[in-house]
Amino acid sequence: MFSIRSSESGNELIFDDVKGDNFTVCFKSFELSVKHEVWTYTDAHGLSNLFKRLAEYELPWSSTEVWESIEGEFSLHATCNSRGVVNFKLCISNSGNAEPWHFSGNICTEIGQIPSIAKAAQQFFGVSVG
Repeated sequence: MFSIRSSESGNELIFDDVKGDNFTVCFKSFELSVKHEVWTYTDAHGLSNLFKRLAEYELPWSSTEVWESIEGEFSLHATCNSRGVVNFKLCISNSGNAEPWHFSGNICTEIGQIPSIAKAAQQFFGVSVG
């Protein structure tokens, strides 16, 4: 398991229970909790690669870095403002049933935390860490 805790609120994004091409993602706040299994198919290390790319930025960046699961049930968009606050916008959905639902939320952290998040992601997804 690894998680990203907000530096601005009680929000937390948790990655857990990796099994082959599946893992569980959970968003928790004081008000609610959303949990969903994500299938990555051939992109099992895609999130790890996203965090690794973010860790390579030494200064705030101007683009939006994105990862989305192959079936679209989970996506993560990362931006960084000029003060070094990294905003992760996440979307979790379940559109494959009779009662579809969709959730979006945000987690903010500091750019200095990204290298440790990247390392935790690499360990979680089984990518060798250098």
